[in-house]
Amino acid sequence: MTKTISMTHHIKYLLLMVALIVTGCTTPFKKIKITSQKNNLAEIYNPGSTRLHPAYTVYHESDQMTTLYIKIFTTEILYSPVENTSKMMGNVELYLDFREITDRRKPILVDSVTYNFQIPKDTDEKPFLTQVPLPADTGKIYELKIVTTDKIRNQKNIKYFIIDKKSRFSQQNFKISNAQGIPLFWPYIVGNNLFRVKHRINTYDTLFIKYFKNDLPLPQPTFSPASEDKYYQNPDSIFVLPFDNTRLYQMNYEGMYFIQLDTTLEEGLSVFNYGENFPKVSSPIELAEPLAYLTTSVQYKSILESTNLKFAVDNFWLECGGNLEKARGLLRIYYNRVYFANYYFTANKPGWKTDRGMIYVVYGAPQRLEREPGSEQWTYYRKNSGSSITFSFVYYPSPYSVDNFVLQRSDSHDWHWREAVDGWNNGQVFLFE
Repeated sequence: MTKTISMTHHIKYLLLMVALIVTGCTTPFKKIKITSQKNNLAEIYNPGSTRLHPAYTVYHESDQMTTLYIKIFTTEILYSPVENTSKMMGNVELYLDFREITDRRKPILVDSVTYNFQIPKDTDEKPFLTQVPLPADTGKIYELKIVTTDKIRNQKNIKYFIIDKKSRFSQQNFKISNAQGIPLFWPYIVGNNLFRVKHRINTYDTLFIKYFKNDLPLPQPTFSPASEDKYYQNPDSIFVLPFDNTRLYQMNYEGMYFIQLDTTLEEGLSVFNYGENFPKVSSPIELAEPLAYLTTSVQYKSILESTNLKFAVDNFWLECGGNLEKARGLLRIYYNRVYFANYYFTANKPGWKTDRGMIYVVYGAPQRLEREPGSEQWTYYRKNSGSSITFSFVYYPSPYSVDNFVLQRSDSHDWHWREAVDGWNNGQVFLFE
């Protein structure tokens, strides 16, 4: 089915920064070489593979219907003149493939639909916002594949979404919007910005909130058993707020706020405040913390306890690179990866602290990615060698995130993880050199 829609109304919203700013330097998207093998989806985590970077979020309107909200950044699309007029028009196609997950290898097709949006060029360069319905029943889990294409430039972006309707009180049953009512497309609040919370069942008048400080644990190494369940049993504080769909809220402290309407259930809404700059990293502590992957526990503790944190971080990279120019190159690559890990994988913690984020930061974007509903396999090919390294991630339902993928850890990961870390410490970007 194809639907053509002309949208002339745009809503002003802050443009997503797609360049990483570290200590005053702007780093653009990096083109990462990807093997051109059949069924390779590695482009979905390679920002340099396309000029198009739309944003999406979903909200369960009812037991039978879910709404997909879409934001397209108009500065990223190409326009062409409209015949016999002075107008310029963009043409964006949205293809949706919506499947129910009953068996990971044989998901059931629910709907397949294509939308066409004619987008007039706006001198204010405001993002283009729209929404489309999805027929989704309560009690089921779905996977949504979204392919957004700039038809004029012939650029596309691919995104996969887990649509979880197992419960009426889980994350996607809540809608978060800013003070003007515009949906928020990421699971975090920037600084102290005001926001609204809506739930499709309007009989509740109280929000129960568990607050966790911004010290969420690092993932375990690739070769160690992983368990974080106990952390979430002990919130740093619990408080109650009155609730209605029109009230404005503010989360003043950095960390995770787990919002519930019914505390007898596990499910709720996770809202994050990771500071003014997130997902970018720029402050000394933001630069220091990701060094956990490259240091011993003694080294890491010494850096964090340094009286001059910025000097300690700079000195770490200078020792790795051996000279200032090499150190700057290593620093830019590493924190560029931290930024994109935050951009792609932020879920129940900052993206760089998730399992996928950990691998992304140390190894980079996968050179090959294969997936089935609820699982991903990332493969890296060793330079000048026929060998490869593969990491498997499996979707693990969590009350705190609808995007929680857990690494399948193995002793076999030990040697190449240590080789990768040693490479960084000796001034080499693993798999690049």
